[in-house]
Formats: sequence, structure tokens, C-alpha cells
Amino acid sequence: VFLRCVHYWIMLRVWRDVPYFTDAYHKVALPRERMVTVAKNCLDDLAKVKDDLPWGYSDPAFIGVRATKGALLALMMELDLWNAGFDKANAKGYYQQAADMGAELTNSGEYELLDLKDYTKLFQGRTKESLFEIAQNSNYNEIIRYNTFSDLVLHFPYKRPVATHQWSYSYYRASFLTMLFPSGQPDARVQYWFDENMLADNGDFQYLKFVNIYAITDQEDYNPDGNVIIFRYADGILLYAEALAELGGHDGEAIAQLNKIRNRAMANPYAGAGGAPLKDAIFAERARELMGEGHYYFDLLRTGRIFNPQWCYYPLTQLQFDQGGWTWPLDPSVQNQNPFVQLNTYWLK
Repeated sequence: VFLRCVHYWIMLRVWRDVPYFTDAYHKVALPRERMVTVAKNCLDDLAKVKDDLPWGYSDPAFIGVRATKGALLALMMELDLWNAGFDKANAKGYYQQAADMGAELTNSGEYELLDLKDYTKLFQGRTKESLFEIAQNSNYNEIIRYNTFSDLVLHFPYKRPVATHQWSYSYYRASFLTMLFPSGQPDARVQYWFDENMLADNGDFQYLKFVNIYAITDQEDYNPDGNVIIFRYADGILLYAEALAELGGHDGEAIAQLNKIRNRAMANPYAGAGGAPLKDAIFAERARELMGEGHYYFDLLRTGRIFNPQWCYYPLTQLQFDQGGWTWPLDPSVQNQNPFVQLNTYWLK
């Protein structure tokens, strides 16, 4: 049930409405089900089995890579906050359930934030901060073959040979980074995750967050083979803080949760107002803490900040959003296997 719902969570965020079924080896063609309905079904399914998973495993080989109750709670929070952004009439119920899941997760005492100086261990995998991850190991030829994010933002000496890796393919805009990490405000993530070219605005930029293992001879060209983190405890804490802030009347606890992440980063604790400023602070903290881990775009979508040029360099219009401009297109060939599937409207122009 957990793995099925993880897959639906991923598909909903990419394509919006999808056919929904729960039986193995399903063969009957189905039309696309409304995204909010599918997410609700997943939440109901997960709630039924919530207490069937263990909090953790004694075998260190299973930590992080096998489903736990903490991973399930994080998934429910993700689905709740996703639906809250699209099913606004019922948003309060989703926020309340997410807050309940967050309280259960943080009160369990089963997971912990690593010291920031040990952050590379997180991406090497199987730590107390990991809730669910996909293992990689280049020594066993178990590694994502396509360009990973780390491949785009690294160059020599972290990518070899030097002749073909003198620049990074991509970089974060300096304007975005200075907004998240204002000059003069302490944040140890700047020292650990960036080098002197943090604000280069060109291929000299590097992002070192995922550097664990890299080539040691000039003839090798490997990406860092750290595990792919799907859910981790810091993510769950910030989802909990967001749900509390959105409910209203819980600003003190929301700030306490937010400051767990800021304290770990050796940044100044949040001491601002509640309400909208607090919600922006939590969003910004997710942007900082989870940078490069595949959350930002989806956070823009579910919070409505996809329309805001402060947070999105190419904001969508409401019409583009309503027509599915935020989704991925579907190739028309999918209708050969399932004639009931309707293509995403925006991409038919």
C-alpha cells in the first residue's frame, strides 16, 4: 500500500489526473480520475495500514530503504498538503490531518536530525534522519544512468576528466541565493554546500551538497552515488510547521518546529510575526534546506507561489495553470493502450 501510494503521489504531481486502481495485474482500461480524489483514496488506504509498519529496523541494511511508519506519515503529510492547495473548500481538514501526522512523527522520538557537519552521511544513506530513500552504489553498478542533479552543478575536481568538466552545466541565480541566504546572516549551509563561486551566475558555480564519492583517476566520469532521498525527517518537520501555520492559532508551535531546522543550520532562530510572514519563512526554509532534492517546484504549485515572481522566475498565469500548464504532456501514443485517457489540454495547442 505504501509503495503504491508513493507512486501515485509522484504521478499526481507530474500529470494531475490519473487512472486509479489497487488490484495487482490490472488489465481493464480506466479513464483518468480526478487528482484530488486519487489523493483522498491514497490517504484513506494509508490510514488503514498506518500502524502496520514498524518505526524502524534493527538491521542497518534496511534503514531508510525499507518502508517505515515515519515514511508513511511523511507521505500522508505530503498528500494532505498537496490536496489543501487544490481542494481549498476542504483545506482545513487536510491541514489538521497533516498536523496530526506531524505530531505523531516528531513525538515518536524514532528519528533525528544529523549534525550539519555530518550531512554527507545523509546522502550516503541509511541514517536516523532518513525516512525513505532509493539506494545507489556504483561499485555494484547500481546507479542512475541519466544525468543526475549533482552532475549538472559540479565540475572538476568533483567531475573528471578535467578536459570535459571545466564548468557546471547549470547554476542557481545569484539573486535567488542572496534572497535565501542574505549576506551577514549566519547559516552554516552556505559554508558546507557552496564554494567561493556561490554567486558566480555562470558555470563556475558548484553545489556541493551531494558530493560523497567521486572519481579518483582522470579516466573516470562518475556521478556522486549517494542515495536518492525521497523523504527525510527535516522535510517532515517543515511540513508539520507549515500545517500548523496554515491552521492558525498554532504559530508558537509552528515557529518551534521551524527553528529546529534553523538551529541545526546554525542560523538565527525565526523571531518574526505569525500569519503570512511565518508562512513565507517556512516556505523559504524548505527552499533552503531541501534545495536540489526535488521539492521546490511542487511546493510552488501547491502553495500558489507559482504565480508569484518573487518565488518563480517564470510565473504562470491563472489561465495557464487551469489548463494544466504546470503538468507534463502525455504522448498521444498512450491512447493506443488506453483509449479512455484524455491528453493534457495545455499541450494540445
